[in-house]
Amino acid sequence: MGYNMRRAALFLWLAVRGAAAFGQNTGDFVVEGQTLVKYTGKAADVTIPPRLGITAIGDGAFAGFSDMRSVTIPAGVISIGIYAFADCSSLRRVTIPAGVTVIEEGAFYGCAGLTAITLPVNLTTIGSSAFTGCTGLTNITIPARVTMMGEEVFARCENLRTVTLSRTTAVMSGGAFPETARLIYRD
Repeated sequence: MGYNMRRAALFLWLAVRGAAAFGQNTGDFVVEGQTLVKYTGKAADVTIPPRLGITAIGDGAFAGFSDMRSVTIPAGVISIGIYAFADCSSLRRVTIPAGVTVIEEGAFYGCAGLTAITLPVNLTTIGSSAFTGCTGLTNITIPARVTMMGEEVFARCENLRTVTLSRTTAVMSGGAFPETARLIYRD
């Protein structure tokens, strides 16, 4: 086997081994199974392609990507992982599909630019510190199906003025909302 053939075989082996060890790289998105584990692109406005077939945004997948302004999550995703979008300080708009049932701990921690977010109707769980430090938020409606909210979900959201939620929502601590927020119960 000549040098070029060995070199080609080595590159092919590395490509296959890399995909097996680190996930399938599909453009700017690294996917393992049905989980998007890392975004490697540089776009300010990100649309996650439905063709990836993902059901989860993995832990820290977009963390620290400070240039991102918006992200659209495709239908089929049911969970957003721990610190998935943490410290995406320029993030202003997030489109979350109706099928998402869990937003994990710190998922949007430190997203100070986030000015509004519509939580999906099927959401049942919001993890601790999920929106801590989202100082751009002024109001939020917690869907009726949310039965569990972790500690300090909206801590350090100094501009949050109105929180609409159900009386059946279990809140883990008194520090879930800033003291300045007015709680409105819809039932």
